[in-house]
Amino acid sequence: MEEGANDLAVPVPDSRWLRRTRVIVLVPVGFTLFYILAFCVPRFGSTCYDDTWPLAIFLLILILPYMLSAKGLWGRKLKKGLAWAIVAGTFWGAIACLALVVSMAFVADGEIMPAIISGSLALTQIALVVSAVKLYRLLEREDGDRWLFGKRALLLLPYVLSVVVAAVSVLGSLPSKVMKNEVSVIGAMRTITTAEAAYQETYRKGYSSSLAALGPPSAGSSPSGSAAALLDDRLASGASTDYILTYTPGAATVGAEILTYTLTAIPANSRCTNWRRFFTDQTGIIRWTRGKGAPTAQDPPIE
Repeated sequence: MEEGANDLAVPVPDSRWLRRTRVIVLVPVGFTLFYILAFCVPRFGSTCYDDTWPLAIFLLILILPYMLSAKGLWGRKLKKGLAWAIVAGTFWGAIACLALVVSMAFVADGEIMPAIISGSLALTQIALVVSAVKLYRLLEREDGDRWLFGKRALLLLPYVLSVVVAAVSVLGSLPSKVMKNEVSVIGAMRTITTAEAAYQETYRKGYSSSLAALGPPSAGSSPSGSAAALLDDRLASGASTDYILTYTPGAATVGAEILTYTLTAIPANSRCTNWRRFFTDQTGIIRWTRGKGAPTAQDPPIE
Protein backbone atom coordinates (compact mmCIF):
# COMPACT_ATOMS: atom_id res chain seq x y z
CA MET A 1 0.00 0.00 0.00
CA GLU A 2 1.31 3.50 -0.83
CA GLU A 3 1.89 6.06 1.85
CA GLY A 4 -1.04 8.15 0.74
CA ALA A 5 -3.47 5.25 0.74
CA ASN A 6 -6.43 4.82 3.06
CA ASP A 7 -4.92 3.13 6.13
CA LEU A 8 -8.29 2.93 7.84
CA ALA A 9 -9.42 0.54 5.15
CA VAL A 10 -7.45 -2.01 7.17
CA PRO A 11 -9.54 -3.00 10.19
CA VAL A 12 -8.06 -2.37 13.65
CA PRO A 13 -8.25 -5.61 15.65
CA ASP A 14 -8.38 -3.80 18.99
CA SER A 15 -9.82 -0.28 18.83
CA ARG A 16 -8.90 0.36 22.47
CA TRP A 17 -5.29 1.02 21.47
CA LEU A 18 -6.46 3.45 18.82
CA ARG A 19 -8.49 5.37 21.39
CA ARG A 20 -5.59 5.37 23.86
CA THR A 21 -3.14 6.64 21.25
CA ARG A 22 -5.54 9.38 20.20
CA VAL A 23 -6.03 10.53 23.79
CA ILE A 24 -2.32 10.52 24.64
CA VAL A 25 -1.29 12.41 21.50
CA LEU A 26 -3.85 15.08 22.35
CA VAL A 27 -2.27 15.77 25.76
CA PRO A 28 0.64 17.96 24.53
CA VAL A 29 -1.50 19.46 21.75
CA GLY A 30 -4.38 20.37 24.07
CA PHE A 31 -2.18 21.67 26.87
CA THR A 32 -0.09 23.84 24.52
CA LEU A 33 -3.06 25.29 22.65
CA PHE A 34 -4.77 26.05 25.96
CA TYR A 35 -1.63 27.83 27.23
CA ILE A 36 -1.34 29.89 24.03
CA LEU A 37 -5.00 30.90 24.04
CA ALA A 38 -5.20 31.54 27.78
CA PHE A 39 -1.85 33.21 28.43
CA CYS A 40 -0.11 34.23 25.20
CA VAL A 41 -2.95 35.66 23.08
CA PRO A 42 -4.35 38.01 25.79
CA ARG A 43 -0.84 39.40 26.33
CA PHE A 44 -0.05 40.24 22.70
CA GLY A 45 0.77 43.93 22.54
CA SER A 46 0.65 44.49 26.30
CA THR A 47 3.42 46.40 28.03
CA CYS A 48 4.93 43.41 29.79
CA TYR A 49 4.68 40.93 26.97
CA ASP A 50 5.52 42.71 23.71
CA ASP A 51 7.68 39.71 22.79
CA THR A 52 5.10 37.01 23.54
CA TRP A 53 4.63 36.07 19.89
CA PRO A 54 8.04 34.28 19.62
CA LEU A 55 7.02 32.10 22.58
CA ALA A 56 3.71 31.22 20.90
CA ILE A 57 5.49 30.30 17.65
CA PHE A 58 8.04 28.25 19.57
CA LEU A 59 5.29 26.28 21.32
CA LEU A 60 3.52 25.61 18.02
CA ILE A 61 6.77 24.26 16.56
CA LEU A 62 7.13 21.95 19.57
CA ILE A 63 3.71 20.37 19.04
CA LEU A 64 3.86 20.22 15.22
CA PRO A 65 4.65 16.45 15.11
CA TYR A 66 1.77 15.75 17.48
CA MET A 67 -0.59 17.78 15.32
CA LEU A 68 0.49 15.80 12.26
CA SER A 69 0.03 12.61 14.24
CA ALA A 70 -3.46 13.66 15.31
CA LYS A 71 -4.32 14.48 11.70
CA GLY A 72 -3.42 10.93 10.67
CA LEU A 73 -5.06 9.24 13.65
CA TRP A 74 -8.37 11.06 13.10
CA GLY A 75 -8.06 11.13 9.32
CA ARG A 76 -7.65 8.34 6.84
CA LYS A 77 -3.90 7.73 7.16
CA LEU A 78 -3.56 5.82 10.38
CA LYS A 79 -0.03 4.52 9.85
CA LYS A 80 1.27 7.99 9.02
CA GLY A 81 -0.22 9.23 12.29
CA LEU A 82 1.39 6.34 14.16
CA ALA A 83 4.74 7.07 12.53
CA TRP A 84 4.63 10.69 13.69
CA ALA A 85 3.54 9.60 17.18
CA ILE A 86 6.44 7.14 17.52
CA VAL A 87 9.06 9.55 16.16
CA ALA A 88 7.84 12.53 18.21
CA GLY A 89 7.33 10.46 21.36
CA THR A 90 10.80 8.92 21.11
CA PHE A 91 12.53 12.26 20.53
CA TRP A 92 10.73 14.30 23.17
CA GLY A 93 10.69 11.36 25.57
CA ALA A 94 14.50 11.24 25.42
CA ILE A 95 14.68 15.01 25.95
CA ALA A 96 12.29 14.78 28.91
CA CYS A 97 14.30 11.96 30.50
CA LEU A 98 17.48 14.02 30.15
CA ALA A 99 15.71 17.03 31.67
CA LEU A 100 14.51 14.84 34.53
CA VAL A 101 18.05 13.71 35.30
CA VAL A 102 19.27 17.32 35.29
CA SER A 103 16.36 18.59 37.39
CA MET A 104 16.96 15.99 40.08
CA ALA A 105 20.03 18.00 41.13
CA PHE A 106 17.70 20.82 42.26
CA VAL A 107 15.33 18.64 44.28
CA ALA A 108 17.63 18.80 47.31
CA ASP A 109 17.22 22.61 47.26
CA GLY A 110 13.44 22.34 47.30
CA GLU A 111 12.97 23.00 43.57
CA ILE A 112 10.72 20.04 42.77
CA MET A 113 8.52 21.58 40.04
CA PRO A 114 11.08 21.09 37.19
CA ALA A 115 11.38 17.41 38.17
CA ILE A 116 7.60 17.00 38.28
CA ILE A 117 7.11 18.62 34.87
CA SER A 118 9.93 16.75 33.12
CA GLY A 119 8.93 13.47 34.78
CA SER A 120 5.30 13.86 33.70
CA LEU A 121 6.38 14.69 30.16
CA ALA A 122 8.67 11.64 30.06
CA LEU A 123 5.92 9.31 31.25
CA THR A 124 3.47 10.76 28.72
CA GLN A 125 5.90 10.25 25.83
CA ILE A 126 6.74 6.70 26.91
CA ALA A 127 3.03 5.90 27.09
CA LEU A 128 2.53 7.42 23.62
CA VAL A 129 5.32 5.34 22.05
CA VAL A 130 4.13 2.11 23.73
CA SER A 131 0.54 2.70 22.65
CA ALA A 132 1.48 3.61 19.07
CA VAL A 133 3.81 0.60 18.69
CA LYS A 134 1.18 -1.72 20.15
CA LEU A 135 -1.42 -0.40 17.71
CA TYR A 136 0.93 -0.69 14.74
CA ARG A 137 1.70 -4.32 15.60
CA LEU A 138 -2.03 -5.05 15.39
CA LEU A 139 -2.24 -3.72 11.82
CA GLU A 140 -1.49 -5.57 8.63
CA ARG A 141 2.15 -5.25 7.49
CA GLU A 142 2.83 -3.68 4.08
CA ASP A 143 5.88 -3.10 1.92
CA GLY A 144 5.90 0.67 2.36
CA ASP A 145 5.84 0.65 6.16
CA ARG A 146 9.61 0.80 6.58
CA TRP A 147 9.90 3.84 4.32
CA LEU A 148 6.89 5.39 6.06
CA PHE A 149 8.68 5.42 9.41
CA GLY A 150 12.10 6.15 7.90
CA LYS A 151 10.83 9.29 6.18
CA ARG A 152 9.51 10.69 9.47
CA ALA A 153 12.81 9.95 11.15
CA LEU A 154 14.65 11.83 8.37
CA LEU A 155 12.33 14.81 8.83
CA LEU A 156 13.35 14.91 12.47
CA LEU A 157 16.68 16.62 11.65
CA PRO A 158 15.20 19.79 10.06
CA TYR A 159 12.59 19.78 12.81
CA VAL A 160 15.26 19.76 15.52
CA LEU A 161 17.09 22.59 13.74
CA SER A 162 13.85 24.57 13.67
CA VAL A 163 13.39 23.97 17.40
CA VAL A 164 16.93 25.19 18.13
CA VAL A 165 16.50 28.33 16.00
CA ALA A 166 13.14 29.07 17.64
CA ALA A 167 14.58 28.52 21.12
CA VAL A 168 17.45 30.93 20.43
CA SER A 169 14.96 33.49 19.13
CA VAL A 170 12.76 33.18 22.22
CA LEU A 171 15.66 33.33 24.67
CA GLY A 172 17.04 36.34 22.86
CA SER A 173 13.84 38.31 22.45
CA LEU A 174 11.91 37.77 25.67
CA PRO A 175 14.44 39.50 27.99
CA SER A 176 15.10 42.38 25.54
CA LYS A 177 12.11 44.50 26.53
CA VAL A 178 12.73 43.93 30.23
CA MET A 179 16.44 44.73 30.05
CA LYS A 180 15.87 47.87 27.99
CA ASN A 181 13.35 49.25 30.47
CA GLU A 182 15.46 48.33 33.50
CA VAL A 183 18.51 50.09 32.07
CA SER A 184 16.36 53.13 31.32
CA VAL A 185 14.82 53.39 34.80
CA ILE A 186 18.15 52.80 36.55
CA GLY A 187 19.60 55.67 34.52
CA ALA A 188 16.62 57.84 35.48
CA MET A 189 17.10 57.09 39.18
CA ARG A 190 20.79 58.00 38.98
CA THR A 191 19.88 61.25 37.26
CA ILE A 192 17.46 62.07 40.07
CA THR A 193 19.95 61.27 42.86
CA THR A 194 22.51 63.48 41.13
CA ALA A 195 19.92 66.25 40.87
CA GLU A 196 19.07 65.88 44.56
CA ALA A 197 22.73 66.24 45.51
CA ALA A 198 22.99 69.35 43.34
CA TYR A 199 19.80 70.75 44.87
CA GLN A 200 21.13 70.23 48.40
CA GLU A 201 24.42 71.90 47.48
CA THR A 202 22.76 74.86 45.76
CA TYR A 203 19.92 75.77 48.11
CA ARG A 204 21.39 74.61 51.44
CA LYS A 205 18.05 73.41 52.83
CA GLY A 206 18.40 69.71 52.37
CA TYR A 207 16.75 67.71 49.63
CA SER A 208 13.74 68.75 47.56
CA SER A 209 10.18 68.42 48.80
CA SER A 210 9.10 66.76 45.51
CA LEU A 211 10.35 65.80 42.08
CA ALA A 212 8.47 68.78 40.68
CA ALA A 213 10.78 71.04 42.72
CA LEU A 214 13.64 69.73 40.61
CA GLY A 215 11.84 70.43 37.33
CA PRO A 216 12.06 73.36 34.95
CA PRO A 217 10.60 76.75 35.96
CA SER A 218 7.82 78.38 34.01
CA ALA A 219 8.73 80.36 30.90
CA GLY A 220 10.59 83.56 31.74
CA SER A 221 11.32 82.54 35.34
CA SER A 222 14.70 81.81 36.91
CA PRO A 223 15.52 78.53 38.68
CA SER A 224 14.50 78.48 42.34
CA GLY A 225 13.95 76.13 45.25
CA SER A 226 10.50 75.25 43.90
CA ALA A 227 11.64 74.78 40.28
CA ALA A 228 15.37 74.18 40.23
CA ALA A 229 15.72 73.24 36.52
CA LEU A 230 17.68 70.10 37.42
CA LEU A 231 15.29 67.64 35.73
CA ASP A 232 13.24 67.70 32.56
CA ASP A 233 9.45 67.67 32.58
CA ARG A 234 9.23 63.90 32.14
CA LEU A 235 11.37 62.92 35.14
CA ALA A 236 9.94 65.76 37.24
CA SER A 237 6.53 64.16 36.75
CA GLY A 238 7.82 60.78 37.97
CA ALA A 239 7.60 59.05 34.58
CA SER A 240 10.17 56.69 33.09
CA THR A 241 9.97 54.05 30.37
CA ASP A 242 7.07 51.82 31.50
CA TYR A 243 7.92 52.57 35.15
CA ILE A 244 6.44 54.92 37.75
CA LEU A 245 8.91 56.80 39.93
CA THR A 246 7.73 57.69 43.43
CA TYR A 247 9.70 60.25 45.44
CA THR A 248 9.03 60.49 49.19
CA PRO A 249 10.84 63.21 51.18
CA GLY A 250 11.75 62.60 54.79
CA ALA A 251 10.32 64.61 57.65
CA ALA A 252 11.62 68.18 57.79
CA THR A 253 13.74 69.26 60.73
CA VAL A 254 13.04 72.24 62.99
CA GLY A 255 15.02 74.31 60.53
CA ALA A 256 12.78 73.11 57.65
CA GLU A 257 15.56 70.97 56.18
CA ILE A 258 14.81 67.64 54.50
CA LEU A 259 17.73 65.36 55.26
CA THR A 260 16.44 62.07 53.88
CA TYR A 261 14.32 60.78 51.01
CA THR A 262 13.35 57.57 49.24
CA LEU A 263 12.84 56.93 45.55
CA THR A 264 11.17 53.81 44.19
CA ALA A 265 10.54 52.61 40.65
CA ILE A 266 7.57 50.27 40.11
CA PRO A 267 6.38 48.87 36.74
CA ALA A 268 3.45 50.88 35.43
CA ASN A 269 1.64 47.64 34.62
CA SER A 270 0.92 45.65 37.78
CA ARG A 271 1.09 42.38 35.79
CA CYS A 272 4.81 42.92 35.15
CA THR A 273 5.84 40.70 38.06
CA ASN A 274 8.83 39.44 36.06
CA TRP A 275 10.29 42.95 36.02
CA ARG A 276 12.56 44.10 38.81
CA ARG A 277 11.52 46.89 41.17
CA PHE A 278 14.06 49.43 42.39
CA PHE A 279 14.75 51.52 45.48
CA THR A 280 17.25 54.22 46.37
CA ASP A 281 17.63 56.96 48.96
CA GLN A 282 20.03 59.72 49.96
CA THR A 283 22.89 57.18 49.96
CA GLY A 284 22.61 56.88 46.17
CA ILE A 285 22.71 53.06 46.32
CA ILE A 286 20.13 51.51 43.99
CA ARG A 287 18.58 48.28 45.27
CA TRP A 288 16.20 45.83 43.64
CA THR A 289 13.60 43.18 44.29
CA ARG A 290 11.30 41.08 42.11
CA GLY A 291 7.64 40.17 42.39
CA LYS A 292 4.78 42.24 43.76
CA GLY A 293 6.42 43.47 46.95
CA ALA A 294 7.66 47.03 47.35
CA PRO A 295 11.45 47.50 47.19
CA THR A 296 13.14 48.59 50.41
CA ALA A 297 16.52 49.58 51.84
CA GLN A 298 17.02 45.92 52.91
CA ASP A 299 17.07 44.62 49.32
CA PRO A 300 20.37 43.76 47.60
CA PRO A 301 22.12 46.49 45.59
CA ILE A 302 22.37 46.22 41.82
CA GLU A 303 25.72 45.04 40.51
